[in-house]
Amino acid sequence: MSDDPDLLEHLTKRRVSPGFLFEIDQFLGAHPELLEYAPAFVEEFNSASPLRAYKHFLKGYTRPARYIRGVIPGGEVTFTADFQPPGLTKAYDEELTELFDGYEYRYDILERIDRDVHDACEEPRAGMLTPHRRRRLVLYAVFGNPVDAFKYYEYNYQTEWLAHRYLPEHVVLSEIPKPEDYTEPEPIVLGSGNGRKPEGQRDHNSTRLRMERTKNQGVDAIEVLLDDFVSHLVRKGLKRVVRRHGGESTASH
Repeated sequence: MSDDPDLLEHLTKRRVSPGFLFEIDQFLGAHPELLEYAPAFVEEFNSASPLRAYKHFLKGYTRPARYIRGVIPGGEVTFTADFQPPGLTKAYDEELTELFDGYEYRYDILERIDRDVHDACEEPRAGMLTPHRRRRLVLYAVFGNPVDAFKYYEYNYQTEWLAHRYLPEHVVLSEIPKPEDYTEPEPIVLGSGNGRKPEGQRDHNSTRLRMERTKNQGVDAIEVLLDDFVSHLVRKGLKRVVRRHGGESTASH
């Protein structure tokens, strides 16, 4: 974990947990083969200042950053009748601007997010049940940073096909040779009619759809499978143990 004052000030300003740095270190430490197969990425990361290295990593990171506990509320959140969610199309966010640097600024996707968030805020007042994934999108858009709302929408939420943008210089794990017996997980088509699977053995449509889209982009689909597995455990109320600095541990979703 870095004690660089510029980096820590940046995290504080964006309400991101310093523990997120441990997760980045763990990812890099778990893949020492990057030194051989992604030298340009490693050189850029190691030669930059801690803050620049952090931003360089985030530019290719497809998940929301991990916030300080309490920033993103847990459970149900109900908004007043006159509540107007912030519009991402008009918001300025330095990390979102840096994410689009050199590429088209995706106002079209931000407009989609704004519409979905607005509609989701109306649903509870109309007596409608809002799915968990949709509530998460609202929470990132209202309480989080715009870049995280965008990443959550594009890579974890939307179910129609949109052309994802994976920066080639950041898809570093694809450079690492796979073992000879390695096979990517293949989505299994859900049976229909007499071929339908028994209850409890059916495949998850949303998971398969996102795996297919990810594979179409040339990215390992195992990440999608692991994400959905973790989400399933959280919904079941299971907890994981998070090791904190100093040796103490605490249970966390």
